[in-house]
This record gives sequence, structure tokens and C-alpha cells, in this order.
Amino acid sequence: MKLSFQPRVTAGGQDSRQVTRSNAKRPTVQQMDGADTVFKRHDGLCGDPGRASAGKEDDRQCGQGLSAGTTIRAGSFDRHNTFDAPDIGKERFPFKMDRTELMLKEREGLQTERGDRIVHAYGTLRELIVCGRLSPGSRIIETEVASRLGVSRTPVRAALQRLQQEGFVLAHGGGVQMRMSVAPLTEPDARELFAIMAQIEALASRRAAELGADARADLVDRLRWLNGDLVSAADRPDADARMFALDQAFHRAVLEAAAGPRVALLHDSFKPQIERYGRSYPQAYAQDVADTTAEYDVLIDAIEAGVPDMADVAMRRNWHNASERLCRLIRTTGERGTW
Repeated sequence: MKLSFQPRVTAGGQDSRQVTRSNAKRPTVQQMDGADTVFKRHDGLCGDPGRASAGKEDDRQCGQGLSAGTTIRAGSFDRHNTFDAPDIGKERFPFKMDRTELMLKEREGLQTERGDRIVHAYGTLRELIVCGRLSPGSRIIETEVASRLGVSRTPVRAALQRLQQEGFVLAHGGGVQMRMSVAPLTEPDARELFAIMAQIEALASRRAAELGADARADLVDRLRWLNGDLVSAADRPDADARMFALDQAFHRAVLEAAAGPRVALLHDSFKPQIERYGRSYPQAYAQDVADTTAEYDVLIDAIEAGVPDMADVAMRRNWHNASERLCRLIRTTGERGTW
């Protein structure tokens, strides 16, 4: 289809230009490729592209930009919404697709930046809760947290919602009166968390016992060293902190050696909540250390022998007994964050 300019005299006696179409046959849909669909949508180059209609044959008034005799072929638009007419530039006719692409990129950048702020707020708050700097039962005020983290309230609110879903934070009330507080440490909560972790790590222990002989031998050497260090750590001045770290390393070694990605993901989602109890009740690791190391010896022997059922039972028994030891301590010293 060929476009040409014809002079016309207006009522004021001045010449203007009018774009008219020749009688060239309009290409059919079958002759058009995907790019020509864009051509039909933006048929009104000189007017508002949004008002252009491919089916109308009316003339369109044109200002500047098309020279006489310029031919725009069917299919002359590429997939980036630019066309190959030599005297029409992308700068003079910024089509909607170009602006949309720019807006999408800007929006993606803003969403990425906002997502980074949420991740930062979430990670910081969770670390403060796990290490005890935000003590159990303490109230969380959005404005204060936002001020300390140097962000707005929006990412803080999103982070708190995620922490609430994971059990680190509790919501009280509703609507504008809703208050957030750090979840308390209680005996029922400890029993639930330890029972869940027993299931997860029992599965990992079973898989550890199913490893090849060489992989099992490497794991057994690592576990025996950690268990031996756990026994000697009981006599150190920093026994509580040292035994806590060794116990964490023991369980982590089993997970890293045998757990699949889904099991590891479940483990990582619950482990920080159990870690809160370990930091608030470190004496639970120091008391009955002989029983703990004896339970670990049974687990190590099962993995070394390659007996999955025995390894499964040994890990479950360890978590059950650890829960009982912790709950005895909670009953003696009291729960944290409750009235």
C-alpha cells in the first residue's frame, strides 16, 4: 500500500497536506506475518495511534514526518515496533510498545528494590528474634522497626506477616488495633517443634544409612569426632555455648550428607525456631550430656552398619528425649514471654 501527499486549499487560503491511499490492493491476512498485525493496529501514524482503525478508508490529517511518495510496505514493522521507512524515526513517533517496555522495566526495577527491602527487614527481624535480642513476648512497633532499619513501614509490615506465618510473631487484636509481639517460648510449642524435627531428621538419618560405604565412612568419622568433642566440652568454662554449637553441627552433618532438597528446605524452616529454645535454655544441652552422647553413639553405629530402620529409630529417640529434657527445664525455670 502506497501513501502519497496531495495538496489541498483550506478555507483560509493556505495549503495543507492530506494523506490519501492509492487503490493498491490491501494485503490479506494470509499475506501478513505477525509483524503486519502491528501495522494494522498502528495504521494512523500521524494521528493518535490509539484512535487508528485498520478497517477505515477515511483520509487522515497529517502534520509533519511523512515526505511525499514515501512507501510503507506491509510487513515493514519489526517485532520491536520500529519500521524501515527511512525518514520516520523512532524518536519522532514513540509508539505505545516502546513506552510500555520502558514502563515495565522501570516497574521491575522498583519491584526488585522493594523485594530487597522486604528480604532485608525479614532477615534482620528473624535474626534478632532467634538470637534473643527481641525477647519472647516483647511488642513490635512498625514505626520503630522501620526507623531502626532505615526503611518505610511497607516492607516491615510484609516481613512481619511472613514471620507471623512462620510462627516467630503473634498478632493480637484486629484492624487498626492489631498489635504484633514476639512469640513466647512455651512447653507445648517446644513439644510440637521437636516432634516435627524428629520426623524430618529421622528421614535424613534413614537416607544416611543408605549411602554408599565410602560416603557412610566419611560421615561416621565426622560424627564420631563431633560426639567426642561434645563429651570433652562439658568441662569447659563456656560449656553451654560450646555444647550448643557442637550439637547443631552434629545434626547439620547428617542433613548435609543425606537430605534431599525438600527435606533440607523443611529442616531450615523449623530449625531457627528450635534454635530459639537452645539459646534461651542452654542448660538443656549441658544436663544429662552422657545420655545425649550415648544416643548419638547408637545413631552413628546404625549409619556405619548401613541399617536404615535402626538409624530412623535412633534419631527419633534422640529428639524425643531432648524434648523431655527441655520441658523439664522449662517447668523448672519458667516459660519465656508469657504472663
